[in-house]
Amino acid sequence: MGIRTIKTHRLVPVLLLLLLVGCKTWEPATTTPERLIADAQPSLVRVTNGDGDRMTLKSPMFLNDSLLSVTAPPPGTFVPPLRVGVPADDVALLEVGRFSVVRSIALAGAIAVASIAWAGSRTSAGGSEERPGPLPKDPALSLVGLFRLLRGAF
Repeated sequence: MGIRTIKTHRLVPVLLLLLLVGCKTWEPATTTPERLIADAQPSLVRVTNGDGDRMTLKSPMFLNDSLLSVTAPPPGTFVPPLRVGVPADDVALLEVGRFSVVRSIALAGAIAVASIAWAGSRTSAGGSEERPGPLPKDPALSLVGLFRLLRGAF
């Protein structure tokens, strides 16, 4: 295994890490939780409460004085959905998941560089022996051969 191959193998975990965090970023909300949910209707919000605990709420809704997330029951069960939430007074920071152009470009660039590096390591790792040319065509598989076979059969 050459040095290039080892470097390429080290790049794979970095790309996987970028894939997990790339393309999305959390931006702090500039409005109140009630106004944000009513206007933007985000699919995901991240809430930090007064104690510093973070939780991600899917399909959040604002009910009375709390920010709630309704979780779906597991398939095949008839358990009522659980409500997970935070009182509005206890919300220290509210963040909304947004698409990040910069992270997306960085991820695409990293994948392109890794692909070029991998292809370069594959082409330089080859031996010095000659490669055989293309295989000759089998006349039995051509249309002319098929017509001759059918004409000879009848």
